[in-house]
Amino acid sequence: MATFRRTRKRFRAAVPALLLALTALAAPASAQDNGPAHAPDNPPAPVQDSPGDRLLKAAKDGNASLVGSLLDQGAVIESKDKNGNTALILASSAGKADVVKLLLDRKADVEAKTNGGLRALMVAALHDHADVMTFLLDDKADIEAKDSRGYTSLYIAAARGRLAAIKLLLDRKAEIEARDESGYTPLLVAALEGEVDAVRLLLDRKANIEAAEDKGSTALGTAAMNGHADVVALLLDRGANIEAKDKSGTTVLMYAAFNGHADAVKILLAHGAKTDPRNTSGKNALEWARKRLAEPPNPLPKGADYAAVVALLEK
Repeated sequence: MATFRRTRKRFRAAVPALLLALTALAAPASAQDNGPAHAPDNPPAPVQDSPGDRLLKAAKDGNASLVGSLLDQGAVIESKDKNGNTALILASSAGKADVVKLLLDRKADVEAKTNGGLRALMVAALHDHADVMTFLLDDKADIEAKDSRGYTSLYIAAARGRLAAIKLLLDRKAEIEARDESGYTPLLVAALEGEVDAVRLLLDRKANIEAAEDKGSTALGTAAMNGHADVVALLLDRGANIEAKDKSGTTVLMYAAFNGHADAVKILLAHGAKTDPRNTSGKNALEWARKRLAEPPNPLPKGADYAAVVALLEK
């Protein structure tokens, strides 16, 4: 039943590592132990930050005058930290538009990548810095570039509900149906994450409501699986197929029942979802809910109420 376990954790689990790659600078030195009672007569000189290190910090802090001064003194504009962040990537992540403009004027590489394949446009989209994104796009940043997981800037913005970034990217003709390595589109990941306003915006801009990821789950199924009742209601109002099935024959109602999401089950039943279909396991929605009530999963899905789901399906 691996089908049921493709929950919102798939994106969230990846994001902390990505965020570290976006913003990490060398951490402050931790407190040192006191060492031997008698220190050497000539202790080593403290290690000085390189010009590149100072450039990265100044860019992240938004200190445009210092960035310019360091570049004038010969700091390498494409210097990187241990995560592969350049000054342009760090300034874009932090929303430092004046520094971004300065670096672009100095011919910083707009397509420089972190170790995980993230570019300046992607990190600006992640944090909804539309002004920074405009500078980057005007400098011919690749709007369809993908990171190591297949995420485009639009995908990243959709996953986090960054509406200004989504609007700008779509206005600049970003591919609304671009897919990641698992076949998720921006609409699918917005539904997965429960970003209802992003889902609405993408639908308004003609995203394919029936697009399915590689295992066959649509946006409606993905939202139901994760208990995003507001997204479920929106998708149904927009005409999503309530009887859509994934490749294992699992229906939207089964997804909601399996994870104990009573609010989503109630909405689906009110819209006429069929209760009798069975997937390849041979069970229908009620039988799955009863099984999970008798044998609760550990950990329980967030907000799960199997008793309520069973009561709804037994009516």
